[in-house]
Amino acid sequence: MTPGSTPPHTPVLSPVLAPVLARQLGAVIGRGTVIDQEAQRQLTGAEGTLSTQLCRLLDRSLSEVRGLLEVRADLPPRRPHSWTLLTEFENAAWPILALSHPPALSALETARIARHLAVSHVAMDQANYRQWAQKKDGQDGTEALLRELGSEMGDDQPPTWATLLAAVTTVQVQLTMLHTWGVLSAYLGLNHGCRVEAARFLLARLNEQPALIEQPGPYAAQALWASLWLLHGGLPLGSPDQLDLLARSLRTLPERTVRAELPDLQTLYAQLGDILPELTPAARRELSESLRGIQPTDPHIVTTGLAASQQPGQMAYWLRRANEVQLIVCKAAAPGEPLNVYAWRWKVR
Repeated sequence: MTPGSTPPHTPVLSPVLAPVLARQLGAVIGRGTVIDQEAQRQLTGAEGTLSTQLCRLLDRSLSEVRGLLEVRADLPPRRPHSWTLLTEFENAAWPILALSHPPALSALETARIARHLAVSHVAMDQANYRQWAQKKDGQDGTEALLRELGSEMGDDQPPTWATLLAAVTTVQVQLTMLHTWGVLSAYLGLNHGCRVEAARFLLARLNEQPALIEQPGPYAAQALWASLWLLHGGLPLGSPDQLDLLARSLRTLPERTVRAELPDLQTLYAQLGDILPELTPAARRELSESLRGIQPTDPHIVTTGLAASQQPGQMAYWLRRANEVQLIVCKAAAPGEPLNVYAWRWKVR
């Protein structure tokens, strides 16, 4: 760490956050009904319903994500909602309580309400929950992501708690990233394919290690690493230092930065052969022309913030800022080793 730099964010270890939810991650959400705080206290005690545990986990883990990103919260901590959900498989009293609000919410409607409670600073009025449950698409893309993840299990299968958690977390982490990492954060946030890969990566971690969600710090690190899937190509998270290195390299150029004038096309083409030897001649020619500002003949080619190369353990992307072009390469010396980050910063004449 260089003098005067901000020390790496240290995850906060806290009491276990979601013990019941961790045991139920693989279970389908099932049908649901609404209950007030007093009913929740009597039925579940301090732990709360699975929906409440989901809210608590998201609050604490997203706070940790903001710490890793060095982003300040734009709202004060929210108060607990005045009502919550109870699902059919978590408490034997569910059938009796469901009779007070017939008919019961379907599994998909329950997932929509659980998502609303998990991400909303102020919950909707309880009287409007059915209207909200019937909305098929939200503006943040979580529903589309849930459909993508659910299609792998079959269209008729209700979502699991793990699927819901992975989808909601991925969207919220990428929204937190927005406006902090310039072109790349927009690329990650707006590219649905990146979002799907990140959610799949996080879902795999949840299925392998459900106890991960019992502490907000480690879960936040995995969630952020998943959303940076584009940069590491599916590598497992090694140490917190590795995540800190990668996150910092996106906010400011690393120490290993070559600064020079942008060379002519032929010289640049040759240099890229040394920097990114895995590129085919055609891909190297295309990247050289893009860096030089030559418009591609294919209108579907993105000309800024483009992933230049991607494979497990190695990623390169570039962006144009004012009168300079930056190429950033994240590369592991060997499988399983930490990523090293290098950059080339070329001034445009």
